[in-house]
Amino acid sequence: MPMNLSIVKTAATEAVVEELAKLYENSDKEGMQDFANAIAEAAVVAVQHVIDFAETELSGESIR
Repeated sequence: MPMNLSIVKTAATEAVVEELAKLYENSDKEGMQDFANAIAEAAVVAVQHVIDFAETELSGESIR
C-alpha cells in the first residue's frame, strides 16, 4: 500500500500539538501550530527516506 505523505504530515502535526498541549497546559494550541508543522515536516522527510531507500522482501509484504 502506498504511503500518503499528506496523511503522515497531518497525523504527525496533530500528535505534536497534543503532546505540546500536555507539556504546556495553559498554552494556546493554535500558537503551537507552526512549531508542530516544523516537527511534522521532519517526520515526512523520514517517511520519504523510507519510501526512497527501503528494500522489500521478495514477497513484497514487508521491508527488510
